[in-house]
Amino acid sequence: IDVTFDRLGQAASAQDLTKILTPDEDDAKELGILFGADEQDIGSAQDLAMQVEVLKNRETVSLLQGYIAKKSPELYNALIGERDQYMAESLAGAIGKKYNRIVGVVGFAHLNGIEKQLQQSGFKLVDMCSP
Repeated sequence: IDVTFDRLGQAASAQDLTKILTPDEDDAKELGILFGADEQDIGSAQDLAMQVEVLKNRETVSLLQGYIAKKSPELYNALIGERDQYMAESLAGAIGKKYNRIVGVVGFAHLNGIEKQLQQSGFKLVDMCSP
């Protein structure tokens, strides 16, 4: 965790955060599809509940990650990319040393990246949670 915070401090400039938090017109249209609340509802409990539900979708998370990667590659790498790599390597390292099967419980934002890295390393992933 300390390494991640150090990397975030190095990668996150005020300019990068401003780029992410102030989308241009094209980005606003793309993000508006994800967070399409009426202006008067923004910040309400109903708006927050809707946004939480939207973020429970893998496609939505991928779109948001793509947006952050486009606006600030350094921040994306420190926040997501490096953590995905570290966790994938940790999971892969546990296989064969002590275990022949492993279950990984990770944050939703890291799921796609970890899966991709493990698959590229030759692992077969079995999703036991999806309907």
